[in-house]
Amino acid sequence: MRDYFKRIKLNALISAIATLVLGIALLFWPATALTLLCRVIAIGLIIIGLSNMFTYVGARKTASSPYSGIIGIIALLIGIWMYTNPESVVSIIPIIIGVIMLFHGLRDIQYAFETRRNEGSFFGSILAGIISCILGLLCISHAFGVVAFTLQIIGIFLIYDGISDLIVIYRTSKSLKDLQQNRDAVDGNFKEL
Repeated sequence: MRDYFKRIKLNALISAIATLVLGIALLFWPATALTLLCRVIAIGLIIIGLSNMFTYVGARKTASSPYSGIIGIIALLIGIWMYTNPESVVSIIPIIIGVIMLFHGLRDIQYAFETRRNEGSFFGSILAGIISCILGLLCISHAFGVVAFTLQIIGIFLIYDGISDLIVIYRTSKSLKDLQQNRDAVDGNFKEL
């Protein structure tokens, strides 16, 4: 039973330290982490693309589907593009979110003017629409920075998670040691009558 708890403690300790290291990396080097992540995914796509192409070429004499070769070429090209342009890949997500926010902000401003005709009060709605438009434009114009900032926030969360895991592991380990010492003390003081 003691070995079982030691293995659990070791696994939890490794997990906590890995989480802490990942959190620190995301907090202090978000751009590098994003680039590395994109390149790892790109290498995977390149391997998948080459594999599909070789499978297609090797099985061409049989009743092989041409889609395998086409999928291979597409995966290979996307992988090469992702590997050479990781910032572009990462920037696509905030740009899409920015366009949606800009659209919603403009729509909110339009609704505010329609509300003004009916109710007269529209300042809060216009302000909300303007803020949405500004945030949307920021997402579009600083897409990579938005992603890097988000990763820094995630890094802070992971650092907290790693530190809290280390504290819990320490307290649990100490509690188990105290329990074992108490159990040994009770067993040592026992005398048969």
